[in-house]
Amino acid sequence: MAVSFERSHAHYVRRKQFRDKRPRTCRQPCYNVNSNGLLSFLTEIPSFFNIQFPLDYPVIAPLYTNVDTRGSGTVYYRETQDPSLLERASDAVRESFSSAADFTATSLFIATWDNVGYYNRGSDKVNTFQVVICSDGEDSYVQFLYADGGIQWIQSTGQSTGLPDARAQAGLMSGDGRLFTLRGSGTDQIQNLDKWSNIQVPGMWLFHVGLTGQGGNVMPPDLDGTSEAGKTDSCTLGKTLCHSKSHCVDHVTGFCCHCHSGYYGNGFNCLKEGIPLRVNGKVSGIVNGQEFSQLDLQSYVVTSDGRTYTAISRVQNTIGYDMQTLNVLGGVIGGVFNHTADISFPLTGNDVVIRQRYLGLDVFDQLKMEAEIQGSLPTIPLGTKIQIPDYEEQYTRTEPGVMVAKSSLIYRLDGVPVDNPFTVEQTVRFSECPHVPLNVTTVRLKVARNFISYEGRESIIRYAMTDKVTLSSGREHDRQDFDPCKEGRSKCGEHSFCRVEGNSFSCACNQGFQHLYSESDGVGSEICVDINECQTGVHDCDVNALCINEEGSYACQCVSGFVGNGQSCQKSCDQANDCSVYGACTLDATSDKYVCVCLPGYLGDGYYCVDSELHSNYTGSGVPVPTCVLGICWCPEGYDLQGQNSCAKKSDYEVPVTDTDTEDSLILSRPEPACYNSTLCFCPTGYTYEPLTGTCDLPPGANSHSHGTMGPTGHKPSCNIVNTCHPHAQCVLITQDNRYRCQCDAGYEGDGYECGEIDVSCEEVDICDIHATCTYDELREKAVCLCNPGYQGDGILCSVAGTVPVVPGVWLLRQILTRHFQLVSQLSPAYIKLSQTQDINNKYKPASVAA
Repeated sequence: MAVSFERSHAHYVRRKQFRDKRPRTCRQPCYNVNSNGLLSFLTEIPSFFNIQFPLDYPVIAPLYTNVDTRGSGTVYYRETQDPSLLERASDAVRESFSSAADFTATSLFIATWDNVGYYNRGSDKVNTFQVVICSDGEDSYVQFLYADGGIQWIQSTGQSTGLPDARAQAGLMSGDGRLFTLRGSGTDQIQNLDKWSNIQVPGMWLFHVGLTGQGGNVMPPDLDGTSEAGKTDSCTLGKTLCHSKSHCVDHVTGFCCHCHSGYYGNGFNCLKEGIPLRVNGKVSGIVNGQEFSQLDLQSYVVTSDGRTYTAISRVQNTIGYDMQTLNVLGGVIGGVFNHTADISFPLTGNDVVIRQRYLGLDVFDQLKMEAEIQGSLPTIPLGTKIQIPDYEEQYTRTEPGVMVAKSSLIYRLDGVPVDNPFTVEQTVRFSECPHVPLNVTTVRLKVARNFISYEGRESIIRYAMTDKVTLSSGREHDRQDFDPCKEGRSKCGEHSFCRVEGNSFSCACNQGFQHLYSESDGVGSEICVDINECQTGVHDCDVNALCINEEGSYACQCVSGFVGNGQSCQKSCDQANDCSVYGACTLDATSDKYVCVCLPGYLGDGYYCVDSELHSNYTGSGVPVPTCVLGICWCPEGYDLQGQNSCAKKSDYEVPVTDTDTEDSLILSRPEPACYNSTLCFCPTGYTYEPLTGTCDLPPGANSHSHGTMGPTGHKPSCNIVNTCHPHAQCVLITQDNRYRCQCDAGYEGDGYECGEIDVSCEEVDICDIHATCTYDELREKAVCLCNPGYQGDGILCSVAGTVPVVPGVWLLRQILTRHFQLVSQLSPAYIKLSQTQDINNKYKPASVAA
């Protein structure tokens, strides 16, 4: 266990002005101790800003909230060079960070908030916490300490009637957008910071904030034994994850959180019943060819009677009236889940997909969400309102955490008694406790009193409705609780589920499966087969990853030499171990990736490095022999490599420069330099980089006909080093000879560097997209895949019409020179100023928390 600070040293707080012993870097006060639980840089923050992180200033915040010391508490600060405390701080840093083996603190700055109350003059609950800055004059670390039971309140009574005060937040930020927050920041669980830790000592947290590299962020500990993770398979520690208005229940396989009576939620977030819920979100997408981004959505839910009011602002007039049919945006509102709705209009052939992500509660107990809309809608005449009669939706639980529904609805133009049908297929995905299965199979949602309006002058669309939920018990004599899937589940085939549709049911394929055909014995006999996402190309694996098909799903795995989650893979020499023997694998602080660089005295790109002295003029007798290392050969200056076994003097085979060898043509024929930033570029062997022109120049008397352009060594790199594979190919490891080669994707043939589409009839092999149909083309005299109406593509890969299809990205070479950047550059202040926002004094008084 890392050596920690004693938490009972009262002398840790003294009345002493902070004077940094290092060279002064600013003439004005550089940072300030503020009463509201933070250290600020550049300026003091005398007032509590009721906003969610980040703030607009560099800040170190052990517990930012609306502190009021008029009723209770005091704030202290001091600097110390006490040898015993410096030793303890240095030991804690060295035992937590692999990069701090030689770190020795020379100065500590400590600020303590002791038994501080909340606004307005609150003193029945108090907080006690501390921040320590450890520095050796060059690098810096920050430690947060929280007294046992030291966080008793996380929200004050509030200073305005518009919003409640934000819940307490903890973290570090640079002021330019970089932000690092502690576990539980802004949530009800932040009150457990005294029980959690990232160095396995409850209440203690340690971070590296100094030399983190340009663009780098705060770095948590990285050595073994320094982790936030703990044993959470029982309520012993797991209860700290539960909301304060919930209770933890142990089960054989784990634990679950359940909200108390009078509250609702998933146990991690609990809200009081009867309290209205506010929703804030952003809506983006493309509808009827019109693109929109980050439209503001606001909802107000009266939980006592199920009434919801939703408004989306800044909606363009060209699509505002059409979007009235999307009342589902104001219907399904909840806590933390994903909601997908596929809406089809059979009379007009339009189809639109809505994807909503509900992200949980923010620091104000308001629900956050984001939505994406893609597709087309029927045209509603300008100035016309629509009406949607009352309807019911039946949600069926098909598997843990998944509920689906399919309903048939109608809309009518205001004043026109014509029904316009449309169907809505919905899927809700949420997290449920895996240790106690829900005793719910079907939920019936009644939607009534629909009000829909688009206000062109304000560019706002409004939805209002009343939702009522009832549970189906399976009693057939009770219409309200009748569950058709009680019988239907036994009729649905493998890889399918039963879906309630009114008083009947239908069977639908599980996610990752597609309908093949139906048996002839009636409803519910659908046959579902696996979708091979890797073959159809609908996966989202990175170009440097392998797509592995699984039953009902697929997996992405980065190929050897690359790291990532499969959807995003980055080349990493620490995994491939493919640097030159004269190179080293190092962490590039700019890109935060491992790259190869040549050692001093060697030239190359890090993967191929040659001794710079070997390019001096050859002075021996006779023809020199090539110098070879690991199969890479080169010749001295004045000689070129011929094959892999001999060197030839350039003058013996040079082709005279003809009149056609103009300067422009020579420049075009030269190889391009490999540049890692504006000052570090390499050219192939025999060329010299000219920084003024940015070109690879020939030596005097030479011409482009006597020089190859294949790279610094004349050896073509493997595709795992430079990916030269065809766009329809992947670089894969061939285990037989342990080498990387380019292989064409499924449906293509070739050597991997050139791939052509295989001329296969879809009648012979099912190569069509699930949203395509195999149709005979008389002009081409063969069966081809054609995307279904409402979709676009080549038939093998189809996407919703009007959307931009996903294309593979390209691997970009990143900078390899390391540059240090101090996240909080003002960590060497001339002096510190104490902000007296309320009744703060810096008189000596023993503190209950000390480092």
